[in-house]
Amino acid sequence: MPKHANTVLEAVLAGREKLAGGTIDRRIVGDPNDCGEACVFGVDGDPSTLCHGLSVDRIQRAPVAGGMAGHMHEGERGENGPVVALLAGPEEGNAADCLTEGEPGEFPTGESRIVQYILSNPAQLCLNVHNPADPVGAIRGQLEHAAE
Repeated sequence: MPKHANTVLEAVLAGREKLAGGTIDRRIVGDPNDCGEACVFGVDGDPSTLCHGLSVDRIQRAPVAGGMAGHMHEGERGENGPVVALLAGPEEGNAADCLTEGEPGEFPTGESRIVQYILSNPAQLCLNVHNPADPVGAIRGQLEHAAE
């Protein structure tokens, strides 16, 4: 079976990873029992498309229109930063989608080559899942290279 050319990233999402007030204040602001996991990867031969899958557990679920959302933020562990990608909200516990540079609203910063930046700099990025109970974010996780 051929090996994929693109990087595969993953994140373990937890309430204990949420930060208070956008600072390095380590008070838990998400639910410490909420958890999830995510996978982020590129598409072989397409440097401008980024795909992702999210799975959450023990978290309040709601329709996307009711406040369920997923975001990728720039920010190392212990830092909050701006949203760089809008992800599918796991309203039924799971979500998956592919985003392509240039499509309106998918990459809010509008940076060119943002997909390659994401795939090359996982330690600079985190995923965040928001819901009605925790509109600033219920669970968070830092991206890292997936184990091979």
